[in-house]
Formats: sequence, C-alpha cells, structure tokens
Amino acid sequence: MVRNPEWYFFTIFGTPAKSGKWGWRVEGHHLSLNFTIDNGSVIAATPAFFGANPATVKQGPRKGTRALPEAEDLAQELFKSLDDSQRRLRSGRAIPRSSRPNPRSPGSASPRGIAYAKA
Repeated sequence: MVRNPEWYFFTIFGTPAKSGKWGWRVEGHHLSLNFTIDNGSVIAATPAFFGANPATVKQGPRKGTRALPEAEDLAQELFKSLDDSQRRLRSGRAIPRSSRPNPRSPGSASPRGIAYAKA
C-alpha cells in the first residue's frame, strides 16, 4: 500500500445505537483514535495516537516547515544543558524507526534514564 498523508480510514464496530455497546475508529497519517460507546456515552477513548516527525521539511511546497518547533527546540536546549555524566545516563540515542528491530512482545526492562534526584 502506498502511504498517503491525506488518506484516513473510519471503522465501525458493532451497530451504532443509543443503547448497547459499539465502537468506532479513525486512522490515518500520524493519527489513530478509538472510541467505545455504551448506552450513548463514550466510555473509552483509548488507545489514541497523534504523531509528528520532529524534523524540517526538506523539499516541496512546505519546505522549511517544522513540526512542533517549540517542543523540539526546548528538548534540544535541555539536552545541551546536561553534563557529561548525565548524558551517559540518558535512556539511549535516537534510532530511526526503519532500523529498529520489531520484537514480538514488548517484554519488560528496568527503568533507564536520568533519575530526577540527579537532575
């Protein structure tokens, strides 16, 4: 399937009604929202995902546009403020999604990163 940032898909689970349980989902480029309805009320709005690439558009009509520039700049500023020992404790380096292994199960790991007490 070709990735298209303008494609969005809606899925209905069950039969929409004012009584009973049913649900719906909308998914698309950097978006996934799921809702469970029970007797006309939303009882769950999870899982939910809003995504963005913290990068600069390199070409095309939106060249130079940055996704979430304030958040990215703040994160860069925070990282630059760490001393060498804190940098060694950080949770890891960014790995492009395309090169990450996809484990069959998430497993569990001990907490990593900079403890608040050491910040």
